Amino acid sequence: MTYPPPQPISPPESPETIRRRRSRNEASGFLFLLCFALFVCYQGGYNGFQLMLVAIGALGLLFVILVFRALYRVGEPRVATYLPTPTATATADPPPGWYLDPQGSGNQRWWNGTVWSDAVRTPPNPTV
Repeated sequence: MTYPPPQPISPPESPETIRRRRSRNEASGFLFLLCFALFVCYQGGYNGFQLMLVAIGALGLLFVILVFRALYRVGEPRVATYLPTPTATATADPPPGWYLDPQGSGNQRWWNGTVWSDAVRTPPNPTV
């Protein structure tokens, strides 16, 4: 008897992904229940004011649920998120060449890759 090849096992979800999915499911479930309650009240002949009272009551209930859920989640372990700290790297000097004079003369001075030389020239006119 031959068996089919084993299927790859997906890695377990992170706690943060599970928390997000659970919150999304709770929110969509509450929205569905609110719509269903308003639909039933509308079919029962409630007027606009009574529908508004039902909606306000449902939102009050949602607030209480969210407070209890927040108090419950305070004790849940959190996944530590670490931001990478930039490491001190040596900045590379610019390559040798003609650069604007750092003394502000308006001329160009030769940079040999490590120090400024004494060679100075007027900048060439830009060609159009």
